[in-house]
Amino acid sequence: MVARWGGDEFVIVMAGGLSHAQARIERMRKWSLGDYQIRHKERTVTVFVNAAIGIAEWDGREKGLDLLARADREVYRAKRG
Repeated sequence: MVARWGGDEFVIVMAGGLSHAQARIERMRKWSLGDYQIRHKERTVTVFVNAAIGIAEWDGREKGLDLLARADREVYRAKRG
């Protein structure tokens, strides 16, 4: 399931463990992020697309908002790194 959480933030909920999610996110990162060349008339502009991604695995006990808060902390850790 994919949902817009706010502004430029999205939440993806997927089945499987943490390593499965990390592998899928890495494939998505390689496929969609990086340099893009945009041509307009005679001009070509290169833009770099990037995203900060946080991954959290539900521990089976915590509430949904607590899980989202942990994922959000991971996003901000990725932004600093």
